[in-house]
Amino acid sequence: TRGGKNRIGLYTSPSIKYSELDIYTKPIKWQGHTVRVVLQCRQKMDIDPPELRIEGETIDWQRRFGDTAISQLFSNAAIERFTTAPNSIIPYRVLVSMDIRTREQEEEDKKNSTGRLQAAINAKKATEARVAAAQRSKDAQAKCVKAQAGLDEAQAALDQAQKAKQQAQIEARTAAAEEGPAAAAEKAAQDVLVSSICAMVTDQDILSTLQPVIQGLVLHQLARLNCGVTRKINWKTSAGVEGAAALAA
Repeated sequence: TRGGKNRIGLYTSPSIKYSELDIYTKPIKWQGHTVRVVLQCRQKMDIDPPELRIEGETIDWQRRFGDTAISQLFSNAAIERFTTAPNSIIPYRVLVSMDIRTREQEEEDKKNSTGRLQAAINAKKATEARVAAAQRSKDAQAKCVKAQAGLDEAQAALDQAQKAKQQAQIEARTAAAEEGPAAAAEKAAQDVLVSSICAMVTDQDILSTLQPVIQGLVLHQLARLNCGVTRKINWKTSAGVEGAAALAA
């Protein structure tokens, strides 16, 4: 044994749960069943140490399963008997079990079940995390779409404003281009009218005095007239009457 010469002897246990473990009772297959065989013995217990010692488990149970009890009747610290007196043990019965689950297998099943349960919990958490991440991604995508729509609307408004500005610039250039000839034509008409009125005055001395007055009267008369009204105007008659009234005054 791992304890050397001091551990060479006979090992027994008062617990069938301990004695039927695979390390002590190798299971065999028989007609599709798993069979284990344990010898039930009578053991003399009034032997003094070190010939007889009551000891704890020696199968590494503590490391694998902690403080979980192997037997409900005996503690793990007093579940094994070691003796160097072979004549103190008498086998008297053969115990046979079929298809049982040993305490070792039960605890392994619990560990595996706990592991599967924990794996299921972890998988559920991972799924919930993926769903939440997908929802956040969906929300972010919706916000991006909404923001893009706002940008598109702003761009459309900007394009419209740009077109309106360009149209206004075109109209301003057209108006400026039309304003020059119109002003020149108006000035030419004024000069013709003034010349026509001045031609009525034969005295050059009086003409030199009246010409500025006639020109002022013409401008005054034009300011009073509504150029938007379509009617025939006798500029000579109107201006002449205005000028005669001014001279008479």
